[in-house]
Amino acid sequence: MRPTITEFLSQMELILKEARDARLDDPLLLQRIFGSDGPTVVQKNMDTWKDASTQLYTAAHTLLQANDEDAPTERAAFLKHLSYFVECTKAMNHEFTTKALEALAEEIRR
Repeated sequence: MRPTITEFLSQMELILKEARDARLDDPLLLQRIFGSDGPTVVQKNMDTWKDASTQLYTAAHTLLQANDEDAPTERAAFLKHLSYFVECTKAMNHEFTTKALEALAEEIRR
């Protein structure tokens, strides 16, 4: 499981790097996507992401450091935090994707 967790962490970092490179945190872009509610929506989403990802990363690193005896317990904890992360971020990811595509369609129509 260690190689899988290591790859998972690498992929998460790659996703975050690509998001930064794409300037998905640009205030003007976020305002275009979310409108006047942008700052509130984005801050709420950032807080949710930070909470869920911190728990997930902690569980992943704990599992990586676990001895063979503790590994099953830590694996179960990691899977619990992974499920929590997915549940917490699913709606925000859907909302962002939908609104971004709507904003893009509007730009194309101009």
